[in-house]
Amino acid sequence: AAAQEEWRLLNEDQPGSNAPPPLVAKLPQLEAARAKLAADRADLQKARLNLKRTEISAPFAGRVIEENVGTGQYVTAGQPLATLFATEVVEIVVPMEDESLYWFDVPGFTPGDGPGSSAAVKARIAGRDLTWTGRVDRAEGRLDAGTRLINVVIRVDEPYRRKPPLAVGLFVQVEISGRELPDAAVIPRAALRENQVVWVVDDKGTLTFRDVKVARLFPDVVYLSGGLKAGEMIVTSPIKTVTDGMRVRIGRNSGGTTS
Repeated sequence: AAAQEEWRLLNEDQPGSNAPPPLVAKLPQLEAARAKLAADRADLQKARLNLKRTEISAPFAGRVIEENVGTGQYVTAGQPLATLFATEVVEIVVPMEDESLYWFDVPGFTPGDGPGSSAAVKARIAGRDLTWTGRVDRAEGRLDAGTRLINVVIRVDEPYRRKPPLAVGLFVQVEISGRELPDAAVIPRAALRENQVVWVVDDKGTLTFRDVKVARLFPDVVYLSGGLKAGEMIVTSPIKTVTDGMRVRIGRNSGGTTS
């Protein structure tokens, strides 16, 4: 603008010279400056975009357990930058026998559309015995080829909400609430005879064979869902020769229980 005004003052007496020549008006320099400004703005926009791309956010709340790069380091596509784990939920894999799943609700695996069975997750951390509430979330859907067990996944929400937390990598004990057996009887494992028979002794000392319905077998005890009544006496000690209806002598051990 100053160059144009100066040219106008010097040539105002000359007719037909209202517009100064482009070089006098410095139009090429002005266009070059405008082009450079546009290029600088494009570079700035690209730099801001590149800066934005250097900020990597995970799709979940979590913690970084391993960093593979540092500040200022160049990275390539597909290069692992860090290892993270989520803190919103923790999952615990529990291998279980196929028969055991009858007693639990496993969404997507056992019958029914309800939620999974509740579970208590217990661990000792920071010198304290703590318990977290969890739930059976799902099963992995196949038997392990080597162990013939099914992995059941227990889900615990917000494991880091309290301190000390249910930290990842901690050894835990899981107790799953199963189905209830009304009027179930629990007897020693040694009291269950072949073909699911129990030897029952009445008040007169007569031994009879009684068929029972076994619900669950454990190494030390047996859960019965039918066949015994409350208060009935059973034989827990071995007898070399036994017949149905024979008379037996009732003895008591040091704990006061019938043997």
